[in-house]
Amino acid sequence: CGVPVCCSSGLPHAHRTRSLDEMGCTSSSNTAETEAALLSASITEVYIKPEHRSTIAKSPTASRAATLKARVDASTSVANRGDATVVRWDGVELTISAMRAEILAHVREQTSPEAKPSFVRIGSEKGITWEQNESLTAAAGGDGYFRLSGELTVPASLMVALLLDPSKTGYMDPTVVTIDFFLEVEARKTWLAYWNQMPGYGFSWRDAVDLTTFDVDEAPIGGGSTLFQASVSCCEDEVGSLPGAVRAADRFFGYRFEPLNGGNGCKGTLVCQTSLRGCMPKALVNASVSKVLGEYMRTMEGVGLRMMAAGTAKDFVAQFPGLPQL
Repeated sequence: CGVPVCCSSGLPHAHRTRSLDEMGCTSSSNTAETEAALLSASITEVYIKPEHRSTIAKSPTASRAATLKARVDASTSVANRGDATVVRWDGVELTISAMRAEILAHVREQTSPEAKPSFVRIGSEKGITWEQNESLTAAAGGDGYFRLSGELTVPASLMVALLLDPSKTGYMDPTVVTIDFFLEVEARKTWLAYWNQMPGYGFSWRDAVDLTTFDVDEAPIGGGSTLFQASVSCCEDEVGSLPGAVRAADRFFGYRFEPLNGGNGCKGTLVCQTSLRGCMPKALVNASVSKVLGEYMRTMEGVGLRMMAAGTAKDFVAQFPGLPQL
């Protein structure tokens, strides 16, 4: 997800992402509906997979999110929601703006070429290379810290916009139960979002609250600006889990998109470390997460290409005025 969900393999985020039919998430009755949603220029703040709407409706999570929103608005003005304090996944209390600055700084550092000596290459497929940072994995008790990179044939702005639309993420990823951007901190730029996903294989659902945001580098290079999308978990006690779910945490999750081919394409680099907690074997998760997330990058690219062919990409990106426009 914009919320970077990588849960079933490891946000945000269990991304089993080949074509829609290969994933088994479509049928003859809903393939056209799914494709229409993916190619639409519209965005939505809440996505709930249809078959789980009654379950989500009975959950106390939404009311707790509303309580958090009310607490934020009571402590500061709507224009200055970033000054409100929250508790990050590691127990550190800080303002939303400070948490945003720290996760963006981390993503910038770990996706830069200078960070390469810290990573060990572990595989490559479909033009996506994945690496692991063994020291950061060990520091997290075995939760894998991965970096993926590859060249993409769609503009950076479109990739970021796709990450920030709950509906697009929900339709692309069959493991998503719901994504709810319940608090807009900065207009069309920074949100607090609740996500819930199904790992499968009999494991309990995983959920979390993330701050999710994007940023644009000042100095344009290669026909456009470098863009960043980042997410980090917070508010664990304030917004409790759906009954029966296990609370996960996106420790670090974010993309760097550098322009290529005059801005018509980009190089995408993702760093991610998600703690799924519960009884999911870390070795099993670590063995599959990189490949699954690599497939997800290609799936997003494919949706972006179809949106460009359908003529909806420009209007879609325009709904995020902070992004360079197509």
